[in-house]
Amino acid sequence: MNPSDEPAPSRFRPAHWIMVGLLLWGGYLAMGAVWFGGTLAVWRGLIVFVCTLAFLGFWWLALAVRERRLRAEDES
Repeated sequence: MNPSDEPAPSRFRPAHWIMVGLLLWGGYLAMGAVWFGGTLAVWRGLIVFVCTLAFLGFWWLALAVRERRLRAEDES
């Protein structure tokens, strides 16, 4: 089998599904902080969701840098 005959790999990997799950979980926790937070509930929910986004952004960036580095190694 030639490399050109192989199907293209899916761009949506298991790590992406985990990221989507974490995003949903962070949204769920943020909504809970708003609904049951008491004083300054909206700010608490916003902080929870921003922390979730920051974590996922850092993880995505790490995966992108790793993929770019591996691609550069394959080309050389």
